[in-house]
Amino acid sequence: MKDFYILTVFICFGYSFFAQPLTSEFEFQLYFEDAVGNRDTITLGYSMSAIDTINPDFNEINILGQAIDANTLDIRISNNIMFTHPYPYPNWYQTKRKILPYNCDEDIISEFFTIEVFTNNWPVSVTCDNSDFSDVCRMGLMSSIDPGGWFDVGSISNLGIFYFEPNQSTTFTPNFVIDNNTESSSNYFDDDGNRISRFWAAFVNDLSPFFGVGIENQEANNLKLYPNPFTNSFKIDELPESAAIEIYDLQGREIQFNQYGNEIFIPNSHKGLFILHVKNNTSKYTKVLIKE
Repeated sequence: MKDFYILTVFICFGYSFFAQPLTSEFEFQLYFEDAVGNRDTITLGYSMSAIDTINPDFNEINILGQAIDANTLDIRISNNIMFTHPYPYPNWYQTKRKILPYNCDEDIISEFFTIEVFTNNWPVSVTCDNSDFSDVCRMGLMSSIDPGGWFDVGSISNLGIFYFEPNQSTTFTPNFVIDNNTESSSNYFDDDGNRISRFWAAFVNDLSPFFGVGIENQEANNLKLYPNPFTNSFKIDELPESAAIEIYDLQGREIQFNQYGNEIFIPNSHKGLFILHVKNNTSKYTKVLIKE
């Protein structure tokens, strides 16, 4: 019996020792406050050991389905980046803490995620904590512009792009028209009729692929794609003459495609988010593609 107790203690000690939460490579907090003083906080971070679903080892908790108190400000991190409610995939989550899978040495950008905001008291302010964002791997941003048109189109909200920097803050409006009840990629209604405003975010170690830094006469607004999101192919309206086309995934790997005139076909095996570069001798155009 004595040996049994010793073995039990050893097993319990061993379990508690090996079951310690994982440590992220970097994390920080965003503080939110609405117009009447309601507050909420979320925690973001990244690690090569993270996964794209909820991981309890990083103290992540899926609160999907937890009711929203209509008298409060409620901020949630989600992987629902485009769809209205209900989301069609089983691995959808909402959480107050998320560590993203990200390898800065290989990935230009982390996976996109959303910051979902509910309040009946707009506008809302957001403030970064005082973490050190000086490392290029810690560059990050939150945007009211959906990934199908980042950096070159507008949005309903006045947020635009908010860069994660120490103690920086801004105040922003909802990403929907208050008198219009139409759902879109930027907003939806939950089961209780609460209207959720959606904003997109990511960690980015190099902004030049998006902005075309160092290349003159970038006119991304003049490059029109349709449809986007797309299933099998998309077309480029007014494709610049003698233009070279390149398509990359978010890990920087070049994607093969077939081109027939101004129509681009990407193999069915490839789905997700991609970076499109169209360039000639004088201009470079950059767009984010979404293949469903």
